[in-house]
Amino acid sequence: MSVERLLELKSLSREFAQLYDAVRGGKNCAITSLASAERAHVATHFDLPVLYVVPDSFTLSLMYKRIKGFCPTAKVLEPKDDLLIYRKAFQQSRIAERLRLLDEVRRGEVGALVTTPQALAEYYPSPSRLSKAIIGLKVGDERDITALADSLAEAGYVRESAAEEKSTFSISGDTLTIYPPYEDLPCRISFWGDEIESIKIFDIDSMITVRDIDSVNIYPCNDLLVSEKEWEDAVAAAKAACVKECAAGRERRDEILQALIEAGSRDQSAQWLSPYLKRGRASVFEYLSDNWLIALEEDGQILDKLRLFLSEHMARVDDLRAEGEALKAHKDCALLILYFSWRALFEIPFASAVSHSLSNFIIIRRTLSLDFLLLLQ
Repeated sequence: MSVERLLELKSLSREFAQLYDAVRGGKNCAITSLASAERAHVATHFDLPVLYVVPDSFTLSLMYKRIKGFCPTAKVLEPKDDLLIYRKAFQQSRIAERLRLLDEVRRGEVGALVTTPQALAEYYPSPSRLSKAIIGLKVGDERDITALADSLAEAGYVRESAAEEKSTFSISGDTLTIYPPYEDLPCRISFWGDEIESIKIFDIDSMITVRDIDSVNIYPCNDLLVSEKEWEDAVAAAKAACVKECAAGRERRDEILQALIEAGSRDQSAQWLSPYLKRGRASVFEYLSDNWLIALEEDGQILDKLRLFLSEHMARVDDLRAEGEALKAHKDCALLILYFSWRALFEIPFASAVSHSLSNFIIIRRTLSLDFLLLLQ
C-alpha cells in the first residue's frame, strides 16, 4: 500500500472514515485531542482546499510548516500593513506577493491557505478588479508598448531610464524591461512591431540572459486598484470629514491630505483613504470557491482575537484622531469588515455573509475534554 493511500482518512479507522463522510456530506464537524501534525494531516485530507485559521502568528508559522508537509501547494496569508498610520514607504514586494497569492487562490492553484483572524478582518481588492489589473504577457501576443507603459504606471511601477531597482520599468527602442518587486531578477520583453518576440529573465549586473520564458504575469505594486474618479471622491470625502474633526490635529490632517494629493491615486499611501474607497473591496472569502473547507484551530481563541483586534482598533483611532493621524471614519472601516468576518466564521456558516455558499468547516481544538469526535448537524 502506498504512503498516500495510508494517509487517507478512510484508511485510518472507522471514526476517521465517518469524519470524512460527514464533512464531504456537508456537515459541520469538530474534532479534538490531536497534536499539531495530526491536525494538519486531518485538515488536508478531505480532498478539498482548506482555509486554515489559527489564533496568532506563532501558531501560523508552526501550522504552515506542518500543513506544507502534507500539502505542497499550501500558502500563508499574512496581515496587511496598518491602514491607520499614514506613511510614504511600503514593502511593495509584500503587496505584490499578496496579490499574486490571492490570484492563485482565485485560479484554484492553492490547496491550503493558512492565516490569522487579523488577515481575515481586512479589505482586499475584489477578484474582478485584481484580475483586470494583472498584466499578462505572452510570446506571440500583440501589445502596444506605449499602452503597456501606461498600464504599468497605473499598477504602481515607476518609469526610469534603466530598470535597475525593483518596482520600476524602462523602454529602450523596441525593448521593455520590468523589474517586479517580488522577483529576484528583472525581465526583458522584446517586440517586433506590436508582437512580443521574446521574454527573457536576465542578471541585472552582467545583463546576461538567465533563461527564456513563454509568458509572465506582472502584478500591481499597490492593492487599492481604484479609478481616478473614485480616488478624487475619496479625497473630497476626507476633506469634508476633516472639517468636522476637532481643532486638535488639524495641521497634521492638512499635511496628510496634501501629501496624498501630491502622491496621486496610484500610490499605496492612499490606503489612508480606505474608509472612502469601499467600492471594489472584498474580504478573502470572496476569493474562495464554494468547495473550500474552513478549519478553525481553537475557535474560542480566534473569536477572542477578533474582539481584541476590534477593541484595540477603536482605541487607536481615538488616540490618532487627537494627533490628526486618523478620522472617525476609520472606525467604521474596521467595523464593517469585522462584522462580515465574524458572521462568516461563527454565526452564519458562509451562507449569507459572503457571496458564496461555503458551508463546511471543522473546528479544531486542543484543550476541549471530549474523547474523540463530535459531529454537529
